[in-house]
Amino acid sequence: MINKAIEKDSSKFRFPAIERKDLKPLLQGLSMHKGLVLVETKLKDGTEIKVKL
Repeated sequence: MINKAIEKDSSKFRFPAIERKDLKPLLQGLSMHKGLVLVETKLKDGTEIKVKL
């Protein structure tokens, strides 16, 4: 979704607003997947980056 928005008009992507009533179930669902790797990349200089829940 983010890549399509950037390719479409080469602008910064803005996440849609999340309403407070939707936030609690979202956080509860994410808490069931602790340790899940969201992003993992390795740069040319050998730097490794991992983003986990």
